[in-house]
Amino acid sequence: MSLRIQNKPFAYLSIFWMAVIYFLSSRPGSDFPAMFVGADKLVHFAVFGMLGPLITGALGRPGTGDPWGRILLVTVVVALYGVLDEFHQSFVPGRTSSAGDVMADAAGGFVATAGAYRFWLPFDKAGHG
Repeated sequence: MSLRIQNKPFAYLSIFWMAVIYFLSSRPGSDFPAMFVGADKLVHFAVFGMLGPLITGALGRPGTGDPWGRILLVTVVVALYGVLDEFHQSFVPGRTSSAGDVMADAAGGFVATAGAYRFWLPFDKAGHG
């Protein structure tokens, strides 16, 4: 199992989405409306959840084998980007770094990546792709 890029359009979309995350993380905390307690965790879950399937698409279809190793690998990559995001946020005025945000990032990446495999694997088993 490796991080070899198989699908360049998905790789470009992954990089684009990472740039969007970086841009949003660069905004001062006062730029975001206060919603409700825990809303930031839901935002992290959703935003990093989108990154998981994009990275999965960049790596290409895993074949008919057990997908859990690939799901774990993508989740680790998403979580590591979450750590970098939190480090970056620690230097932005009005923003703080939080282990809870990284956990929400990883959870979003895991759930969305596992969901993507739920829909991609039936095609692989049938020999379509």
